[in-house]
Amino acid sequence: MSRISKWRGRVIDGGGTRRVSAAGKWTIAIPTHFEQIDNQDSWQAYAGSRVIYVSALTVRESDGMLTPIESLRTTAVRTLAGSSGLRLTHSVDSLHGEAEVNREGAAWQLKGYMCAVGTIATCVVDYPMEEDFAWAVTTWRSLEYH
Repeated sequence: MSRISKWRGRVIDGGGTRRVSAAGKWTIAIPTHFEQIDNQDSWQAYAGSRVIYVSALTVRESDGMLTPIESLRTTAVRTLAGSSGLRLTHSVDSLHGEAEVNREGAAWQLKGYMCAVGTIATCVVDYPMEEDFAWAVTTWRSLEYH
């Protein structure tokens, strides 16, 4: 029997989710019916007007050592500074994320970063209805580094 996921009472996906490779060593959980596009240096998944975009960078210090997570998090916070959107944070194990949600025309957009030692992933989730907010946040928070 398939699992039906509900976000704020609205059915998003009757088929559950699957974990897929996104960019670099990052994975993300997406609804099973989403189509995927591998752009070599970035990754996208979509269904209708809901779109997920992920890109990733490996970041090293001048001495060649991987950049500490706190330095990457500081960069993410600075990148999001000055916006009037709803700010979100996420910390679990060795990951730390920063994001914001803004209205973009007639739709909504979550723009977030997830950091691990020596790597940062950019994640943009576009969605048409405010009711999809919890889905967008859950999708961003599902990023994992392997």
